[in-house]
Amino acid sequence: DQFAQADMADEQDIQQGDDGAFAQIDRGLDVTGVGGVRGAGTFDGDTNITISVLDSGVDGTHMDLNGRNVFWHDYTSDNEPLPFDRAQHGTHCAGIAFGTGAAAGAATGNLSFTDEGDLTGVTAGSFFPSPFSLSAVSTTVNLVATWQGGGSTTLYLVYHSKGTAGGFTAQAVATGSSPPALNTTFTPLTTRAYSAALLAAGGVGAFNVTVKADNFSNVGDGFNKLRGVAPGCRWAGAKLFSNAVSGSSLDINAGIDGLVANRVANNIKVMNISLGIVGTPGISTSQRAKVNTAVNNGIVVVCSAGNDGLETTTARREIDDPGRAAMAITVAAANDVNQLTDYTSVGFTSPGATIGQEEDFKPNVMAPGGSANYYSSIMSADSNSGDGQSFADQRTNDYYNIQ
Repeated sequence: DQFAQADMADEQDIQQGDDGAFAQIDRGLDVTGVGGVRGAGTFDGDTNITISVLDSGVDGTHMDLNGRNVFWHDYTSDNEPLPFDRAQHGTHCAGIAFGTGAAAGAATGNLSFTDEGDLTGVTAGSFFPSPFSLSAVSTTVNLVATWQGGGSTTLYLVYHSKGTAGGFTAQAVATGSSPPALNTTFTPLTTRAYSAALLAAGGVGAFNVTVKADNFSNVGDGFNKLRGVAPGCRWAGAKLFSNAVSGSSLDINAGIDGLVANRVANNIKVMNISLGIVGTPGISTSQRAKVNTAVNNGIVVVCSAGNDGLETTTARREIDDPGRAAMAITVAAANDVNQLTDYTSVGFTSPGATIGQEEDFKPNVMAPGGSANYYSSIMSADSNSGDGQSFADQRTNDYYNIQ
């Protein structure tokens, strides 16, 4: 058996004796056309449908998610008694699936989100891009960076032309020790992606950057700006990654079994599984069989294809389990203009046909997954449980921007 890693943080090994897993991510509504379909008023989801998220947890206190939880279980040794998500990943997925967007609202107003990461060991002068779009009206952007480790560094607001890699230009700059603040007013261009840029420097370790931009408008459909696909649904949470962001296939298998067992009592109709087994490719026939069984029990299972497209060998680039399961809907990542992203995992030939463990040609469908190098990332609910491993939550009911 193997080890586990988490895609939204540094790789972390776990105990031997069970398969590993790593978390993945999908996107929201920008170019899917969901808003247009929903305009008829009949495709918001339904209180008789429960969408389950098997992930790092879900923060049930976020304004976009609260009041609709019908099932929660922490399958890790953390044993969190109430919905909780230290790693943000599951909450981000949940906001895409069934967030109301209430915290952002429908009216033109503030866009507030938090970036996080760790610059320990990163080449001096480098930064982690987190690109976002802004409305083309006079906008005031405020950034505040906080980090561990001391030292002094530079905080930028940068931009580059969408569709090109790198080539960032400074819009505004502030320099100092933690926490430097940057405040600037300008009129953005819709052809540009903007990003906070906290530069790596000696002593700078784990960090977060809070971002607030005013005059942010919706896309003109009358709905909340950061609304998810089916905010009318209830939700179930299965926490499969520990608070230290390690994952285990034993916990994943238990979570799938638990949701199948509770499907009738809680109207569980959908499972979102944005994770994958570690390997070259990652194979777990037992997990694949459990996914196929869940579908045979009336649950639509949606899996991420994975983020291995830039790996160095064909085997490493392949979709991992459970996304290989024949009866899962496996989703590859597209960018803002419906092009295949460079990082999305690729399909495989000669799928297996062992009874119960059937594979199929993958992926089944593409949907927006964010593109931090070329276009924009995905804005969705940020957990109120904390900002990364090192910081308490910096701003309640804000959002999180991630590829």
